[in-house]
Amino acid sequence: RYALHRLFVQRHGWQVKGLAANGETWDAAHPSTAFADKVSSEVRSLFDDRLRNAGLDLHELVVFAATLEHLIHSEAMTRLHAAYRLSSEEPMKSLPKQKADGLIQTYMAIYVTGLNASATS
Repeated sequence: RYALHRLFVQRHGWQVKGLAANGETWDAAHPSTAFADKVSSEVRSLFDDRLRNAGLDLHELVVFAATLEHLIHSEAMTRLHAAYRLSSEEPMKSLPKQKADGLIQTYMAIYVTGLNASATS
């Protein structure tokens, strides 16, 4: 858990829910909580079982980190596409600064409010 926390903080500046200690010992919670509802219960169960029994070896830790990184990236892309849709802009089109600023504000509004970006149309 500590290794994952350090990786995401150093690489991206991310504080991932379920990875930071938050005053607990590093082994008090399972890092798979970071998956939340983003993966099937079977996948989460596989990681939980492995963590409960022997922990993750280096290869499994890399797979876990890559999976989590991919899920976060996919979520960000979903928000970005929703921001483009809500702003009635084309993703591959060049934007003037004012429209780009508006697009960023829309993205941040989706992010901060926790709006289900995949449900926007």
